[in-house]
Amino acid sequence: MPFILTNDGMVQRAVRPLALPLFLGSLLTAPVAVSEGVLLARRELKYLASVYVLSTVLFPFGLFRLKVSGAPVSHVWYGFVFFQLFRALCFTGKLWGGVAVERIASLLGSKKKAESSSVTA
Repeated sequence: MPFILTNDGMVQRAVRPLALPLFLGSLLTAPVAVSEGVLLARRELKYLASVYVLSTVLFPFGLFRLKVSGAPVSHVWYGFVFFQLFRALCFTGKLWGGVAVERIASLLGSKKKAESSSVTA
């Protein structure tokens, strides 16, 4: 869909390899922004700061490795996708991770209880 940006064929060909990483990076922006806002509202400032510091420290090292390896520009945008994915997993994991683990544990626990009661009966 490079025609959305321009009708110049040369620019369209240059942008085409970037379409997937740009799409994926932008797709992850909403969960990051929403969960980040919820964590801010909940005053989870130490957690947010630790994720900010960790992601800000790790991302440039990845970019430097890409630069040294001579990777194409599209790899930089895939790096942004991983940056956003990391932040999305950290933020949504903080919000929903405990609930998900509890639900899974309760499902497994109730299954084990049912199995153990049928074995003892």
